[in-house]
Amino acid sequence: MDRRSFLGLTLATIVTNKLYASEPTLKAGDIFLTRNAGGEQFNESPGYYNHTAILANNNWVVEAQAIFDKVIAVPVWYFFERYPEILVLRPRDPNVATTTAAYAFNLIGRNYTKLESIRPLWRWHSGDSCVTVVRRIYNQVTGIDYKWRIPD
Repeated sequence: MDRRSFLGLTLATIVTNKLYASEPTLKAGDIFLTRNAGGEQFNESPGYYNHTAILANNNWVVEAQAIFDKVIAVPVWYFFERYPEILVLRPRDPNVATTTAAYAFNLIGRNYTKLESIRPLWRWHSGDSCVTVVRRIYNQVTGIDYKWRIPD
């Protein structure tokens, strides 16, 4: 079974340029997997994609960022300016997409904790990494812990 099918996600698109014109094809609840610009020295995480975030309502992206030491929300255009390649995954169930997009705002302001995604779900108390932001949202909305550890 294709893992994306199991998770109820479909590959929506891969954005490989900074054309903001592609934004109308995005939908609230979309999950972004990204790769940092600047070569391998800026892509230390294992795997090709090394950051994840979720598109919340009203074109805001919710993500955990080390430089702010918090879970933050940024405008989608600003998020797109930071990454040269973005893989977009979309929930198949529109109700899951709508609910995850709305719930994402509840995590804004939580502390950032590097490598938090390698801990069991019940131990998440100190903060969130980029992966646990999306994982926590999906666990809250669906009641399922998909055990995501790294973006890819």
